[in-house]
Amino acid sequence: MSREYSNGYWNKITYWTNELKDEVSNTKVPDLSRIDSIHRKLDYFIQRQFDTNISEREHNVKLFTITQNN
Repeated sequence: MSREYSNGYWNKITYWTNELKDEVSNTKVPDLSRIDSIHRKLDYFIQRQFDTNISEREHNVKLFTITQNN
């Protein structure tokens, strides 16, 4: 099941960044396994955002090329 994110993955990146900040700033002992889990999620969504940006740029270049050739 694939989901479309109209704003890319920025909302997910923001959410997990805040979760990471909260866990690291935890006044108790921060949970290293939780930090690792959040870090992996951030890696995933950041990569997806990069992929989305690259796909959009490639699409725009193809459209520009097509319109220039016509």
